Amino acid sequence: KGLDPALFADQIGAYKLTPSSWSLPLAYLFVAVEAVIGLGLLLRIRPGMTHLAFIALMLGFIGATAIAWISGNTKECGCFGRVANRGPGNVIVEDSLLIGVSAAAALLLRGARTPRPSILIGAILLPIAIVFTALGSRLPADGFVTGIRAGASLEDLPVEDLPGSLMEGWQLLALVKEDCPPCKEAIPRLNGLARDRKDIRITAVFSGSRQQASAWRLENLPAFRVAYASPRGLRAYYRSLPSCFLIREGRVVEAWWGRIPEAAEVERLLPGD
Repeated sequence: KGLDPALFADQIGAYKLTPSSWSLPLAYLFVAVEAVIGLGLLLRIRPGMTHLAFIALMLGFIGATAIAWISGNTKECGCFGRVANRGPGNVIVEDSLLIGVSAAAALLLRGARTPRPSILIGAILLPIAIVFTALGSRLPADGFVTGIRAGASLEDLPVEDLPGSLMEGWQLLALVKEDCPPCKEAIPRLNGLARDRKDIRITAVFSGSRQQASAWRLENLPAFRVAYASPRGLRAYYRSLPSCFLIREGRVVEAWWGRIPEAAEVERLLPGD
């Protein structure tokens, strides 16, 4: 969550329990709160209070998930995180089990004192947790967060109107969206690459509907194909747009995060160069 708070904010907003303007501040707040509680649990700092805070947090998550589920607002639910993508029912069961474990631990540790080394370690780690909360989204961890690295398969990329199959030959996929100046600025160099290299297929994957993708294509008149994908489905493949993947037979050769590469960067990775 801390490495991609914008996704966490999207998930909070999708529950429609709070105003949309609250989603990003709440995302950062929850990351900070979970980091502090997590440190307390790991280091056994004031275990009674820490476990009570953890149980309260889990009860809050269960309540929020249940209300959103009843209201029909958990479609494509990532349910507070990217690493374990699961449905609302599984989240409620999982959090309930965690509450039971935490309650048992609180009983076993009743009256236990905080170990002195834990206070020192906590004092060192707490500022790190706070800095991580504030700056985690800026860390160069896109491959770790998304799981997309050299050799990773993109055969499950939820893209529509794709010319041919992702499993065919060399392809360059540029993930773009509306109101994205870097996306538009990259069109001329992608056009040049599409005209000069016939051994690679260039495709812009637009985050939006077919109509929005068509409007973007008519506005910018690219010399390459424009496909589209559901924003929620595509969101699992990036932290920020534009991002770009060079693939060969469906597997990633190179990924460029938050930008579209220069033609020379792509050409030196192609056969014959």
